[in-house]
Amino acid sequence: MSNASIRVPSQPRRRSPLGVTVAVLVAVVVLVLVLAQVWTEVLWYDQLGFLEVLRTEWFTRGALFVLGGAVMAAAVWSSLAIGYRSRPVYAPSSPEQVNLDQYREAVEPLRRLVTFAAPAVLGFFAGAAASQQWETIQLWINAVPFGEVDPEFGLDLSFFVFVLPGLRFVVSFLMAVVVLSAIIAVATHYLYGGLRATGGEGDRTTKVARIHLATLGAALMLMIAANQWLDRYSLLTKSGARIDGATYADVNAVLPSKAILTGVAVLVALLFAIAAVRGTWRLPAIGIGLMVVSAVVIGGIYPAIVQRFQVTPNAQELEREYYQRNIDATKAAFGLDGVETIPYQATTEAVAGALADDAEPTASIRLLDPTIVSNSFRQLQQNKQYYNFADSLSVDRYVIDGESRDTVIAARELNLGGLDARNWVNDHTVFTHGFGVVAAYGNTTTVDGQPAFYERDIPSVGGLGEYEQRIYFGQSSPTYSIVGAPEGRGNWELDYPDDAAGGQVNTTFPTSEVSAGPAVGDPWTKLLYALKFGDEEILFSERVTSESQILYDRDPRARVAKVAPYLTLDQRVYPAVADGRITWIIDGYTTTDAYPYATARSLDEATTDSLTQSSDAIAGLLPEMVNYIRNSVKATVDAYDGSVTLYAWDAEDPVLQAWAKVFDTSLRPMSEISGELMSHFRYPEDLFKVQRELLSRYHVDDATEFFGGQDFWQSPDDPVKTGTVLQPPYYLTLKMPTQDEATFSLTSSYIPAGTSGRNVLTGFLAVDAETGNTPGQVREGYGQLRLLELPRNSTVPGPGQVQNNFNSDPSVSTTLNLLRNGGSNVLNGNLLTLPVGGGLLYVQPVYIQASEGTRYPLLQKVLVAFGDKIGFADTLDEALDQVFGGDSGADAGDAGNESPTPDPTDPPTAEPTDPPTAEPTEPPTAEPTEPPAPTEPPAPGDARAALEAALADAAQAMRDSDAALKAGDFAAYGAAQERLAEAIERAVAAEAALDAS
Repeated sequence: MSNASIRVPSQPRRRSPLGVTVAVLVAVVVLVLVLAQVWTEVLWYDQLGFLEVLRTEWFTRGALFVLGGAVMAAAVWSSLAIGYRSRPVYAPSSPEQVNLDQYREAVEPLRRLVTFAAPAVLGFFAGAAASQQWETIQLWINAVPFGEVDPEFGLDLSFFVFVLPGLRFVVSFLMAVVVLSAIIAVATHYLYGGLRATGGEGDRTTKVARIHLATLGAALMLMIAANQWLDRYSLLTKSGARIDGATYADVNAVLPSKAILTGVAVLVALLFAIAAVRGTWRLPAIGIGLMVVSAVVIGGIYPAIVQRFQVTPNAQELEREYYQRNIDATKAAFGLDGVETIPYQATTEAVAGALADDAEPTASIRLLDPTIVSNSFRQLQQNKQYYNFADSLSVDRYVIDGESRDTVIAARELNLGGLDARNWVNDHTVFTHGFGVVAAYGNTTTVDGQPAFYERDIPSVGGLGEYEQRIYFGQSSPTYSIVGAPEGRGNWELDYPDDAAGGQVNTTFPTSEVSAGPAVGDPWTKLLYALKFGDEEILFSERVTSESQILYDRDPRARVAKVAPYLTLDQRVYPAVADGRITWIIDGYTTTDAYPYATARSLDEATTDSLTQSSDAIAGLLPEMVNYIRNSVKATVDAYDGSVTLYAWDAEDPVLQAWAKVFDTSLRPMSEISGELMSHFRYPEDLFKVQRELLSRYHVDDATEFFGGQDFWQSPDDPVKTGTVLQPPYYLTLKMPTQDEATFSLTSSYIPAGTSGRNVLTGFLAVDAETGNTPGQVREGYGQLRLLELPRNSTVPGPGQVQNNFNSDPSVSTTLNLLRNGGSNVLNGNLLTLPVGGGLLYVQPVYIQASEGTRYPLLQKVLVAFGDKIGFADTLDEALDQVFGGDSGADAGDAGNESPTPDPTDPPTAEPTDPPTAEPTEPPTAEPTEPPAPTEPPAPGDARAALEAALADAAQAMRDSDAALKAGDFAAYGAAQERLAEAIERAVAAEAALDAS
């Protein structure tokens, strides 16, 4: 054997040690970065006790990702493999094949890579798309019956809500798989000669290519057929110009056409199967042409003809049944089928004693506007610059001295933006929590116009008793805080400021007793969280000890959203003091857009009003379209330890029942709700807003009247805001005509719809928001919607007219203009509407605020309207008496307001930022308390001179008021206000005399 024939085996290439090291290091870094996001999520859910939620979601997403990716990858790979392996050994010589040779040569070096990379890439994207549908699939798997059937097919509604969305997803996904596989199959067969554009009919494809492509064509036709068939059911949830759901033309033209098109698609699939056997494409080509013509003629032209020539000329008669279906379904889907409609012959004549039968709601009329007095809370009760209150406070009710009182309440939260010394230690280990709540009576103020606080100071003292005041979890908490320290290391968390304790009291969160966040004491967990938050201090700080816990995702709404991803959450989060803790309460909704015949609404649009647009404390909603909604969950977050509890509020809701099967340990029964916590639940605002928007049309029960649309309403614009933005609903204690007693309610009003600008009242809506205080049981009557329908020829002024009457009244405008010219700002509070005295009463508080220096609003006047009568006085009692002939017949409870003083046993407030109470111990510095001598009154009968003198006295009184406000001297301010009121009375009288002459 010659040496030339001996082959020396080639030596394998040795991998570079440096390259291997770099690759391993990169892999480790990537793995650690991924764990910093993934494993910390596991720790967070596990600490809260909701690991099941994360596990179920991730498992479902992962299974769908694998399954969807595998189906797509397998289909694409098979198309590539079949196209290549079935290629002709000797392709016919032709110019077409010669041109393709160069492409085959270019592709060949990459063929193996493309064969596996293309399916992998497409499979990845397909799997990612499939994983997004995890909620749809879980609801399909865990569907429960509604116990109601649709009016067209007679199917249980669960088919439309749970099953149909899942079927549509599967069909759409498989159609995408088939289409992509077919495209790749055509390209591969053409590239390798299995499919040719030239030659005879039988020579254009190989047998394998023909069978392959025909099979894909048949599969695509079957997917189209399934899609057309499912379209029949989707007609019941389609959106229309006037109503949602299938109309006459849909049922009598579109529905049969979908069935016919389904049959045509199945027929074309059979023609593709025949083509695979017989070797001719003529039949499927004819079938596709037939399907296109059928889609145009049967699916498009025929329904259009029926609509144009049969329905339009006879719409009222032919559409009546379908309008009624829409009315009934919409009311059922949005909880409007139990609305109590009450004809209300509202009087506009104010007579003496008219409010005698409405003593309780009159005494509960809320004078504090939660959006305006927030600044008063800050100035009087913030205490330190690193505390803050929300810009829109919450309205609740508390039992004080045995009496239920409407309350404006706020949590004193931490505000790191107010710190002077910002560094990592302060931001994350010292300033860790807020402290206490502040509460004021809603229906009264002090003599100076301040909120009448019954829970105040820091630590809080007052009528709410003992409770855990530390707020580690709130709406403005730091991104993260690290709490806890070993015994003997000292307390380094600021608890609250206290001069008696050397400036402040410190504390340490008892991590050995209470779990509020994941433990972060070991080096590995420190590393993960240091990477998660991008702060290396977590890894190296000596304040991160073996006893430390890390608190993050602390916003109550965000916490509930994470543990209950199936809920749509109300925009409002509000605090309550119950069972010795500060608890954040959030309302959760289960929704769907698949309820047959119900009208769909955008939650974002339906819930937007002047309050949501102006408040940073109210979270916005996503533009989610829903046609079914239930307040199925009441969620709570403990402000101290962050624990989240989800109570099944509407256990009869089928959507919640389905989710309860998915997450079988995350919901707690209503029976576990304590009586004290129950008393602070209420009817949610966003649900009420959606219902009031729908009731503006769906208060009309008759399909014929609904078709005419002549009795549609709308919610009025907020009269105290500029532009066209809706007036928000208001929480009030009131008694509707059919109620035996006043209850805590949520209210709104209606005016005629359209662009006529006629701002008269057509309706008044209130829902009983009082849940009661029985443990585990909701009070009977809660959630009852009551709608007062005013006569169609009613002339009861609407909110816009009333505000215009207030602004144009000579006495009111003169007084308010004098106040503005005196260097102060006048703020009109919320305009409340109450059905009392046989008519509609409007009440609006008026606040005065200094234009410079320390500025916060003080309630100084109250405006009242009943019909065309207007009252304007320092107190609600006086204003009501002005309107109702000198005696309203009821006591509003604010006539003898006194400035509250802290109990002598109460601890002093550390470095208060609020001004002193109404009886200061030191004289003011800005202006003397002795009033200047009034201008010499003019001779009797000289009205013009009297007016000028009165205006001069009023201007001087306003200057004294402004100076007293800036100095924080409320005694001087009160004296100046008395002189101002007396001067205004003289000015009004003089102006009336001038007008009479």
